[in-house]
Amino acid sequence: ENTMVKVPARPFPPSAETVNAGKQLWGSNSCGDCHGADGRGAKDQADDAGLHVEMVPFRDGYYKSGPDDADLFRSIATGMKGTTMDAYKGEVTDEDIWKLLDFIRSLAASRRQGFIARLFADLASAPPSGFDYSNY
Repeated sequence: ENTMVKVPARPFPPSAETVNAGKQLWGSNSCGDCHGADGRGAKDQADDAGLHVEMVPFRDGYYKSGPDDADLFRSIATGMKGTTMDAYKGEVTDEDIWKLLDFIRSLAASRRQGFIARLFADLASAPPSGFDYSNY
């Protein structure tokens, strides 16, 4: 069930270590089953009503919940009602959610984009932390 979650302050800055730890958590929590190993999204997902769910490719840097770290944290923690996204609060620690978030951000930054896509992504969803994820 989708509940309100107070987003805790980030306990550490994004780094290569947090991105790599997030990648491990991605694998051990089966995130890739729905979102794909590389964040492209699986094509065969359905919502609670059995209707097709269009997975937003994380590699594009767009997120259904919103562009901010707090938005992504809440989605991971509480899930998304009516979709296949489960709540992970209680399944993983808050620190692990931050690591998953860092890995998710790295998926978009690792993709080479054309000028227009880069411009739009910069305007629409620049990483609020200011961390340069493009090297990971």
